[in-house]
Parts: sequence; C-alpha cells; structure tokens
Amino acid sequence: MLTPILGPVLRPVRSRYARALGMCMTLPLLGLATAALGQAQPDNPASAPATIDLQQNREQLTVVSTDWRFHPGDNPQWSQPNFDDSSWKLIHVTDPWDDQGYREEQNMAWFRFTLLVPARTPGLVVQMPAFFKNYQLFANGRLIGQFGNLPPQPSHAVVMAMRVFTLPVAQSTSSGDSVQPIHMALRLWQSPNYAGLYDNVLGTVTVGAPEVALHQFEQAKDVRLLNRYGLGYTSTVFQVPIAAAAFLLFLLTRKRLYLWFAMSMGVSVVDLASGILAAHFAWNTGSSIVLYAAIDFIYSLFLSLFLIGLLELRSIRPILVTLLLFFIAETGPILVAYHLPIPWADSIFGAGFFLGDLILIWLLYRAWRQGSVDAGLFLIPLALDFAAHWVEYVANVLQDLGVSGSTRFTLQNIALFTKPFAVNAEDVEGLVSLLGFFAVLVYRFARTSREEQRLSAALRAAYEIQR
Repeated sequence: MLTPILGPVLRPVRSRYARALGMCMTLPLLGLATAALGQAQPDNPASAPATIDLQQNREQLTVVSTDWRFHPGDNPQWSQPNFDDSSWKLIHVTDPWDDQGYREEQNMAWFRFTLLVPARTPGLVVQMPAFFKNYQLFANGRLIGQFGNLPPQPSHAVVMAMRVFTLPVAQSTSSGDSVQPIHMALRLWQSPNYAGLYDNVLGTVTVGAPEVALHQFEQAKDVRLLNRYGLGYTSTVFQVPIAAAAFLLFLLTRKRLYLWFAMSMGVSVVDLASGILAAHFAWNTGSSIVLYAAIDFIYSLFLSLFLIGLLELRSIRPILVTLLLFFIAETGPILVAYHLPIPWADSIFGAGFFLGDLILIWLLYRAWRQGSVDAGLFLIPLALDFAAHWVEYVANVLQDLGVSGSTRFTLQNIALFTKPFAVNAEDVEGLVSLLGFFAVLVYRFARTSREEQRLSAALRAAYEIQR
C-alpha cells in the first residue's frame, strides 16, 4: 500500500511507509547568542539560563534553543517585554517537556527568553524548526511571525514545516550602548484531537545574520527532505519507468491488468509529491489526511483491479469485500479530526487493512494451488509487503495501550544507514517488493508471449495440414 494516512501527516510510527522526520540538522554553530530572561528562583530546581557576552563572541549564527521560561495557559500580557516572568519554570526546550512539568492536556502555553544583541547589529533572522504545534512568535511585544491559526480564531492543526522570521533590531548610534535586549515570547497551541501523536519537544532554533541564516535554512530544508523522503526519490526513479513499461505492455497486449499496474505506480508517484508539498506549504492536517486517504484508496482500487485480471476471477465478490474493508480502514484516521480517539483510529485502520490483505493473500494462494504460476510468484512480494505492514499495525495498537518500546523492532525503526540520506529496513522492503512485482510482471509477459507464439504456430500448422 501507499503511505498511510497517519504517515507524513501525523506520527511516523503510525504509518506503513513512514519516514524519519528528524528535527533539523544545523551547520556548525557560528552565532550570535542568547540569554533567557530573569534569574532562577531559590525554589526552582532548574539552572539559570546561560548568558553569552556577544561583545566577546562575535559570531554569525547560534543556537538559542536552551533554557526558556514556560507557563501554561494564555494571557496577551505575556508577550510584553516588561512582563516579569521570574516566577515561571525553566524548561530546556530540546528535551522532552513532559518530564519537566509540561502536560499534554495543556493545549495553550507560552515560552519566554531574551536575546542580548550587540549594538549596530544590521539585522537578525530566527529559524523555527518543524514541530507539531501552531504558534505565534513575538519580539518586544510585537507579532513577527505565525504558523497556523490559534484561538480565538478558528484553529486547526497544520502539517509541520520549518519557517524563518525577521527580528526587529534597533539601529543604535550611541557609542555607550553595548547591547540591546530583544524579549522573545512564543505562544503555542496544540489541537486536542492530535494530542499524544508527537513528543512535546522543540527542535533546534537558530538566530543569525540574514544571509547566513537564510543559507543555513535552505540547507536544513534539503537535509530534512533527504532524511524524510530520501529513498522515496529512489523509489520514484524506479516507479516512473516501471509505470511506463507496464503501460507499454498494455499497448502491446491490450490486457488491462498491465494498465491497472501502471496506474498504481502513477498513484505512488503522486503520493510522494503530495507529501513533499504538504510539508512545504503546511497544509491543514485534516485536509491532508483526507487527501492521503483518497490516494491510498485509489491505489488499493487499482491493485484490486490488477488482481482481478491476473487471477481471471469469475466472481469479484471477494474483491468488493476487500475494497469495503480498505474504505473502512481509511475512515479511522479521518475521524480523528472529529474527536475519534487515536487508539480507535489505529485499531480501525489496522484491522481494516489486515483483513483486506488477508483476503488478497487467500485469493493468490488459492489460485496458486489451482495451478496459476503467476499467482504463486506474485504471492511472494505481496506477502512480504503485507507482513511488514502487519507488524506495524500490531506495534501501533500496543503503543496506544501503553506498552513501551513496542515500535522498536518495526522495520521503519531499524536504521540501515544515514548517509547520503536516511534508509531503514522498511524502505528497503518496499523497494524490494516493488522490483519483485515488476520482475514477475515481465516474466508473465514473456511467458504469455511465448505461449501465444506457440499457439499461433500450431494454428498455422493445423491450417496447412487441413489445407
């Protein structure tokens, strides 16, 4: 099957062909620097935020995601530069927040920190990582950037994406000014429908000179795309010529099963393109889920039509039941946007595809036992593909039930190598299955062509004898 609905849109471990999303790999730090606002209170066990003297550390880019002040709830006054946040807790934002006092049910929260900027700094750009929350970013009480909508506006979750924003830097001319503070405030909102899908943690946040920061931003996006879709590009390199070859076989033979196979490969290419676009443009999560459900179901439809032609089924009732199960499976993730609990969505998704896959395996096995060579050959890559999916279905449900480490041994969490892009065992399994499908298809074409030539020669011989 294709990328499932909760794959690139939601949590990687909730998909059949999920990709590692990695937060953002950054360049070696050359940077400005940061200091969090206020002093640590005696009863606060966290250490005080670091303060860096930028007069002695003149750099172009630095990581500012360190210890920030945190408070749940919502208050517009918390964006103001003169607000006293000394009583707020400290959270190291690149470590899991839940272990530091942040709770999942807190859908609104604020973070604050301060940048100490050298005088006569010409400009600054802040890069925000891709993380599963909508947010507004304030500098000295002024809104400088936003990702998605937040209450009281109509709000919905959006697909994660990296962003850069320009910081307001005052051009001081006084020789006595050594530094100027920029009081930063980050207002976060998380859709309660998708709570629990991602760890509460922030990726790397950097601040730097515009030309350096924007160059690093482009490189970070490239790295993220390679880590997330690296083997997807490779698969597409195979899928496009395979689709073209299958379509050519259809033109030569006029047998529709080749056309259905070509269409399924074309849908796979659309799946990759839609995933990249969704991450780049930060589409509505609910709309993206519907889009992936449609792509997934269309792929299942073409696969079913292909099997009807391959097995020359007299009754298509089992295929209709399979398609109904696949349709029910796709409704699980869609209903998450309508407050369906995640465990129920995972169960519906996994059970629907598990039962539908079993029917397809049974049809191929039965045809093979009845003497169909093609069915036996197709059974091998299809069973390999389905087995990888079934392991993940079970792991997802176990994780929803609170079984820790249940997804550790799924194929997508078995990393094979990370350079030049990340590849896991599930990626390799998908590529092997794809090549297996096409190899069997070519073998079938060659075998049937020989049989047709032999039959044609026999008919010509019989005609000559009769004449």
